[in-house]
Amino acid sequence: MNQVKDPKTMVTPFAFSIAPSVLYTPLASPTKRGLAMLVDALLIAVLAEQAGGLFILLVGLTLLIERKSHQIGRVLKWFLYFSMLIMTIYVTSDNIIDYNRSASLDNETSSSVKKGEDTSEVLAMLPSILAISFCEEFSCKEQKLMVLVDKLNLASISMAEKREILTGVVTDLSLTADERLRLMAIVDEALGPVAVTPVNEPSVDATQDINDDNAIVDTADKLTSAAAQSTESDIGVKAIAEEERLDNSAPKYSLLEWAKGILNDLGLGFGWAAFYFTVFTAWFDGQTLGKKLLNIRVIQLDASTISLWDAFGRYGGYGAGFATGLLGFIQIYWDANRQAIQDKISATVVIDLSKPKQSPDDISTNVQVGES
Repeated sequence: MNQVKDPKTMVTPFAFSIAPSVLYTPLASPTKRGLAMLVDALLIAVLAEQAGGLFILLVGLTLLIERKSHQIGRVLKWFLYFSMLIMTIYVTSDNIIDYNRSASLDNETSSSVKKGEDTSEVLAMLPSILAISFCEEFSCKEQKLMVLVDKLNLASISMAEKREILTGVVTDLSLTADERLRLMAIVDEALGPVAVTPVNEPSVDATQDINDDNAIVDTADKLTSAAAQSTESDIGVKAIAEEERLDNSAPKYSLLEWAKGILNDLGLGFGWAAFYFTVFTAWFDGQTLGKKLLNIRVIQLDASTISLWDAFGRYGGYGAGFATGLLGFIQIYWDANRQAIQDKISATVVIDLSKPKQSPDDISTNVQVGES
């Protein structure tokens, strides 16, 4: 039986029209790409917190000098990579030391760890929430909401946070008033009704200050009148309270705002991450700091130079990866050319510079050896 070499170990012409010079170039493994992204994420966090405009100044100065002297510019690029690495290691280790120190002094560290765990649990609910928003029929939304409720019941977050998430999801949906009430009934059934705080409850001191019969009569009349008004408007008050509860919780857990918050927490807002991934992919030979350390590189399938606009489009693919519930990233495990969604968008691949390039003759030889 003929043994065919795994096409996911090198660039092959399965998805695009590929330049001959790019064919059979070794591809970067998912492990290397993941480690490179981890390094880049740490660096972006450091830049956002520490660097300021100095980093942009160094990048601009390096590119300006390289245009006049490629050799000097190459040295400056290495210096810039080295500086970023040292800064990332220093700031990260300093934060770890401070983190451990604060853990020994108070209990805030444990709450921070719990918050991080809660965030990861909430992030895992994103595909289920998106599934609800994609439903067109009310019965589908109702069914998907029940699935989300079951998942939230298994999460370790507080009951109040569970209610806020579910309330925000229901609020974002396009529903009639009756449909909204039916979905909220599912939430109340799963989490219990909202606790009602007594209003205008008379204090003990006020009761003790009543020293004569006239004051007692006046107080009784006031309480009777308030009770009557409360009974008459009970349904209206509950309806208004429910509307206010929905309106107040909606901005915090709006799907759009939540997605933006996740991207910003990960450094994927239009700020440092956009500048970093765009500039280094386009003008630093397709290598961010993480890719430089792992000796991998982003290249165009047609072997052309990556433009600034192409690099920015590739960066935008990260947002698409999160919008697909991370499937856009995970697909590098089964895609023929190990292309994540950002690679598909920009027609790029990530190659491994530490491995020698192969040729069709080498592949034929490997196949014959395998057959023998």
